[in-house]
Amino acid sequence: GIAFTVVLCKAPSLVCTYVLLSIDMICILGRQYEFWFFSLMNGAMWGMLATFFSDIRVVALLPMYISLQATILMDANYRTFVSSVRGFTLLIPTLVVMGTLVYTRVTEFKPENMSSFWVGQHTLEIQLIDVFFNTLVTMIIFMLRVAYNKRKLLRIRNAGCKMVRCVIYRSNLVLKRIHYNVHTRKNAHATRVMMKALGITAPNLFLQQTKHTNHRQQVTLVSLKLSSIDERRTINPCYTPKRPIPRRWLSFLYINGALGFLLSAVTIGLPSGKELPAVGWHQLQAIPMSGVLLSSVFCLSFACSFQRDLLRCLSKNFGFLFSSLQFTMACLCLADMVHWDYRSMAILAAFMWYHWILLLDTLTPTIRQKFRFKKIYATPVLVGVLAGVACVVYALTFSEHPWDDRILFHWEFKDHTIELGTKSFLLNRAITIWVWSARLVWELGASADEELVFIRGSLDYYTPFETFQTQKRYQNASIVPLRDSEFTPSSEASRRSQSFTRARSSPMLFDIATILLTRKPSIVVPIDIRFSTI
Repeated sequence: GIAFTVVLCKAPSLVCTYVLLSIDMICILGRQYEFWFFSLMNGAMWGMLATFFSDIRVVALLPMYISLQATILMDANYRTFVSSVRGFTLLIPTLVVMGTLVYTRVTEFKPENMSSFWVGQHTLEIQLIDVFFNTLVTMIIFMLRVAYNKRKLLRIRNAGCKMVRCVIYRSNLVLKRIHYNVHTRKNAHATRVMMKALGITAPNLFLQQTKHTNHRQQVTLVSLKLSSIDERRTINPCYTPKRPIPRRWLSFLYINGALGFLLSAVTIGLPSGKELPAVGWHQLQAIPMSGVLLSSVFCLSFACSFQRDLLRCLSKNFGFLFSSLQFTMACLCLADMVHWDYRSMAILAAFMWYHWILLLDTLTPTIRQKFRFKKIYATPVLVGVLAGVACVVYALTFSEHPWDDRILFHWEFKDHTIELGTKSFLLNRAITIWVWSARLVWELGASADEELVFIRGSLDYYTPFETFQTQKRYQNASIVPLRDSEFTPSSEASRRSQSFTRARSSPMLFDIATILLTRKPSIVVPIDIRFSTI
């Protein structure tokens, strides 16, 4: 009875939320890889939890699944997004408590529903509770990301916000050289001020629609915090090439990198030092040491030329942080399973190669020309890393003598014993890395060299509808365009604008431009947008 009561209480709000979603934005989200990745994680998490219960309580899980899926569809919510942000923020601690109760077996369910299954030739035992915990942590990380991006909507003074900031749907960016920047309008500065006021940085003001709309609204680019960069600001300017590198040195560099990658790949399949005599073990050490040394020479040559501003921007990117965290934990588990012997050097080399791929956005076009480097050259490296991850999964599941397992966590609670081993943890990390990083193969091989992979532009759109806020004092606020005679910029602003207008062509400056693909259509809703941030 309680389960059906929960469904009936939650059904009206969920129906209202889904009915008011934008169909066109849902179609756009259907072409985003992140949308399907987190939707798969969401379905797997609640499906396993329903398997654990296997009773009437499964009915009460349905509203939770639909609510979490509405969070993934947050970009299409233009009517109830303010209240939805506050609602799913409360869902985060609920998931934490629920996961704790399930993992500690406090919740009542049949023990046979928690049974594990064997993978391969009875070499690896995987428990569903570990897979459930992995998907739960992934979804909590995603919800924390959404809460961080929407954090300003949690304030009371922002209850009247009319700008919907997209989380999953983002714009591609490219690096282009700055030639001339000429202002053709006298009130260009006033327009930029109004564009900034329309964003979430000042959500206490919002547009009040007074004219008939044409039922079409354009997604616009949010003003970039990093609009131009100086390629001379690298990590180590002393070792950054000032002119194109000669071909013989480039050939030497790329051959070293290829040899280091191959030697590191061979090392991971070698036997442990305990299985070999002392003489043979010392001889085998030369292979991983040579591999990590050659890989370090190649990766550090590029690392010296990483642009600092792009590196700082990339360090705050969710895709980069999520990929780096998953791969780092997998490397630590694998190194622990091989007892930190000489094979851990190959793991260190794989760590460097994977992060070298993740940091390709920090290479400016001029640096790539000096290295004669193209993004498609990194595709075989990424394929090799993913193939290595697949080999690790195969060794864990089908090898007769897999790497040693170690208990990371052991806790006895009541009549239950809770354990977390390195094998199960590594397998979950490896599968997540493989599924999450598979899209990078296509992006590295199909996108242009100037196009950034991880650094994307934030998009938003304006809604004139009521967002069901409770603060009455925001209903009379409005923004009206300023006439040329009404706007008088300060002397400092005029001086900066004039100096920027007279800027000559500089070979050291690059502008971050936006790619609006024709396959990304406008959203058809009863909305009229008057100002564009592009």
